[in-house]
Amino acid sequence: MPPIRIILNEPIHPGNIGATARAMKTMDQDCLYLVKPRFFPSPAAHALASKGSSILDQAIVTETLSEALTDCQLILATAGRDSTLHFPSLDLREAAILARQHQASGNLVGIVFGTESIGLSNAEIKLCHYQVRIPTSDTFSSLNLSQAVQIVCYELFMALKHPAPPLVFPTLASHQETERMYLRLETLLRQVDFLKPGHDKIMMQKIRRLFQRAQLEVNEVKILQGIITNTEALLLAYRDRNV
Repeated sequence: MPPIRIILNEPIHPGNIGATARAMKTMDQDCLYLVKPRFFPSPAAHALASKGSSILDQAIVTETLSEALTDCQLILATAGRDSTLHFPSLDLREAAILARQHQASGNLVGIVFGTESIGLSNAEIKLCHYQVRIPTSDTFSSLNLSQAVQIVCYELFMALKHPAPPLVFPTLASHQETERMYLRLETLLRQVDFLKPGHDKIMMQKIRRLFQRAQLEVNEVKILQGIITNTEALLLAYRDRNV
């Protein structure tokens, strides 16, 4: 089974990176991605990692979140509260079970944690399939980054120890494949004047959300790419005839 990818997006404090590695180690997780960390590698990270230092040694560092998500097929964004996006959401236990079921089907799962100061932005959440809510007190909801990772990894650990009935999922399209399709679709929709200035971002957000709910398979993305290619060819032929 592919490992579940724990992704820290632009972490600020190296101690939190080390504490995250330690939290992962205690829950049998070992795949860590760091998106543009402010300080890494760092002695402070290794000091707090304890026996999780091996996770830091093999951590993958990327410049962008999209790069860290490139081959992920199910992407979960963590948050303490529901966002204003009306984005598909799961509670943490449901998300852990779903992640394990997809993992068992061979799909690569990525779980994204936001930076310590502001969490994940709306633009970053839009790259994911679900927002996962970590329940907290109504009076104080701020979790330390490594604490949030510990809670999520614990639920993943329990979902493996007490598995839900197995489900077989199809091979889903990767983040890279769907993003390429979104880019081409947006270009096409602009060519046919479907996207109107002032409403184009909202419309593309809705289109993206529609396809993310569907969790597109590899062949389905190829079909959509084929539709886009044929439509582009027809548009070009039409314009050539009317030059």
